[in-house]
Amino acid sequence: MLNEDRKMQRIEIGLVSFLMLILMPSMAFAESPGDTLGTTWDEWQSPACAVGMAALDELGGVHFAWTNRVGGPSGERHIYYNFINEQGFMLQPGGIQANTNAESKYSCLDLNLDDAAVISYYNSSTGENCLLAVDALRGFGSFTEYDPPNQLFGDDSYFWPRITVDQQGYFHLCAIQHAMTGEQTIVLYTRSEDGGSSWTTPVAMDTTYLTQSFTLASSRGDSKVAIAFIRPRDLYNPFVYDVIYVESEDGTDWDFENGDVNVTNYQPSDSLYPGIDLDAVYDNQGNLHLIWNAVRELAGGGLATHIYHWSESGGTNIVTSESEWVDPGASDLPLAKMSLGVDSDDNLFAVWTRFSPDDCAAVNGLPNGELFFSYSTDGGSMWYEPRNITNSPTPDCFQGECDSDHWASIAERVDDFAHIVYINDKYAGATAPGQPEDKTENPVLYLKVPNPARTSVEEAQDGLEPQYFRLAQNYPNPFNLETTIEVRLGNLNFEQTPTLRIFNLQGQGVRAFVLENDRTVQEIIWDGRDDSGKVVSSGIYFYQLRCGDFSETRT
Repeated sequence: MLNEDRKMQRIEIGLVSFLMLILMPSMAFAESPGDTLGTTWDEWQSPACAVGMAALDELGGVHFAWTNRVGGPSGERHIYYNFINEQGFMLQPGGIQANTNAESKYSCLDLNLDDAAVISYYNSSTGENCLLAVDALRGFGSFTEYDPPNQLFGDDSYFWPRITVDQQGYFHLCAIQHAMTGEQTIVLYTRSEDGGSSWTTPVAMDTTYLTQSFTLASSRGDSKVAIAFIRPRDLYNPFVYDVIYVESEDGTDWDFENGDVNVTNYQPSDSLYPGIDLDAVYDNQGNLHLIWNAVRELAGGGLATHIYHWSESGGTNIVTSESEWVDPGASDLPLAKMSLGVDSDDNLFAVWTRFSPDDCAAVNGLPNGELFFSYSTDGGSMWYEPRNITNSPTPDCFQGECDSDHWASIAERVDDFAHIVYINDKYAGATAPGQPEDKTENPVLYLKVPNPARTSVEEAQDGLEPQYFRLAQNYPNPFNLETTIEVRLGNLNFEQTPTLRIFNLQGQGVRAFVLENDRTVQEIIWDGRDDSGKVVSSGIYFYQLRCGDFSETRT
C-alpha cells in the first residue's frame, strides 16, 4: 500500500554518537491469546521444524497433537491429542493421551480419508521406534498404535518420523538415522497403503546431517507427494546447506537417485545459509510451496535473518527480514519455526516466531518470542506486511512469568480462519529438552486468526497492509563497508525505468542505481562509494526511489 506521507529514515556511515530519549506510555504485560488445549512441561515440540501440530478437516473440525511432559519437569513424555468440532466443543479439556509407552515425543499430525487423526512420533524407551497412532473415528480420541519399519539393512534405528497422508489414503513416512550431531546420516522412506497395517520395504531417501530439517506434504487436488529437506553443500562443510525437494507425481513412484531439485543452490559468495526450519504445502492446483529461514553475513559485520518462500512458477521471494540480531539459543534464529497454510482460493498464509532483543528475560537474558502472521494473494510473489498476532511482551520477566510464544503450527488447510496452535512458554528463549531452564508448565494454545483475504479492504488494512510497495530501512545502520536496501516495486507503473538515488545533506546526487522492472524484492547493496568510485565521507545520507511520477524518500 502506498504511503503518501513520505516517511524518513536515516543512513549513517562511520561512527556516529547520539542520545535518544523515548517516552513510552505505561502498559500492563499482556497475556498471550487463544484457547487452552492442554499444557506441557516441555516446550520442545520437535528437533527442528514446528509443523504438523494442527489439521482442519472437511467439516470444519480442528485436530491437534503435541508432546506433553506430564506431572513436572522430570515427568514422562507422552503424545497428547485434542479436537474442537465445528460447533466449537472441545473433546477433552487438557487433551487425551494417544500413545502407549512413556517417553513418546515429537509428534506429526495429519488426517486420513475419514478425517480421523494420524499421528507419527518416536519412543526412546523401546529402542527408539518410529510409531504411529490412528484414531478410530473423526475426533473420537481412541487410538490404535502401529509400528512402521525403522531400520535399513539392519543398521541403527531411525527416529523423529514425519508423516503425510495423500489423496489415495496412503501414509508416507520419513525418519532419520540415529547419529551424533554433525555426522552424516540417512533419511528413510516407507509407505503404507492399508492404513498402517503393512509397509513398503524402507529405502534410503537421502543423506543429511543430524538437524531433523525435513518435512512432507501431499496435494489435495491430485496424488502428488513431496519430501523437502536441508542438505549440506558438501561433506566437509556440514553446516552450509541447500533446500532440496523430491516429488512423486502419483505417490508411489519416486526417483530418489536423480529426482531431487535444489531450489537454493547457494554459493559461497552468497554469504547466505539456511537455518534449521522448513515447511512445505501444496496449493489446490498441485503447485508445491516451500518456506525456510536463512542467515546472511553482512560485509560490515553482523548478521541479518530472512524468511524465504519458493514455488516453481514464482521462484524465490522474501517473506520478511530482520536486521536486529539476537540469539534465542538451541540453534534457533531471530525469525524461526515458520509454518505454511493455503485456503480454497490458493491464498497462502505463514506464521512464525520473532525473537526480539528488546524483550528479554531478567534471569537468563534470552528473548521472548512473539507470533507474526502474513499472507500472499498472488502465489507467494508478494507478501503483506507481517502482523504481531500475540503481542504479549514480557521484558525482564522471571521464570514462570514470561509469555514467550513459540512452536507455532498452522493447519495446512485454511478456511475463514487460519487455525494455529502454539506453546506459550513461561520461560524465555528456545531451550533444549531436559535443560534446567526448561522447568515451567506451559499452556498449549489454539488461536483462530480471521482470514484476511476474505475480509473487506478496510478490515484487511487494519494491521495487515499489502507490501505492493516497500522501500525498507537499510541494514546494517550505521555501517562502514556496505549496506543493503530492500525495494519492492509491486504495483508501480513500469512505463519508465525505476531508479534508486542516494543524496547527501546538501541535496547533491551521490550514487544512482537503475532497478529492474521486477515486482519481487530487489536488494541494492551500496558500498559507500559515489558514481565515480570514490568513497564518500562519513555522515547522513538520503535515498530516494523514483518511478515515473511517483517518488519516495527516506533518510
